[in-house]
Amino acid sequence: LAEILRRWQDEGAPLGLTLDTFTQLLGLASRADLAEQAFRLFDTERSWKVDGLEALAASVLLAAGAPDEKLEVLFPVFDFSGAGRMNFDEVNIMLTSVTRGLAKLCQLPFASDEALIQATRQSYDCHNLPYDKHISKEQLRRWARADVEAARLLEVYAGASTPS
Repeated sequence: LAEILRRWQDEGAPLGLTLDTFTQLLGLASRADLAEQAFRLFDTERSWKVDGLEALAASVLLAAGAPDEKLEVLFPVFDFSGAGRMNFDEVNIMLTSVTRGLAKLCQLPFASDEALIQATRQSYDCHNLPYDKHISKEQLRRWARADVEAARLLEVYAGASTPS
């Protein structure tokens, strides 16, 4: 997991990935066929560019590793200020990137924008935080474990596999 993040940072943390960058990011240079197949799933607009945050988030969540380890990798990616805490918009961008990336890769329906806003609100409400405050990594971890919908979402994608 950390290797995926390191490669992304080494590439300059691009938000738009070409097929070549995508292939390097995922370490699939020896499996160009697999890289192109996965790339096409992310490239829903057929522009030959994919959303780097979606690809990174989905790759991390579908990779082997414990949920806590995955949060350790993803949290700094979406903590745009580097403060060690996220604001409401950063949490929403993370949830959006995770769910849309997984939906594309696993060919599942997208969550609605309203559902993602509601999930972000729930992550704050779980800790009685006003929406204009910041949430810590530990608070997000506790929410993901305790919230029925968040836990169900993680279960759905933990059992998902990419099409062959």
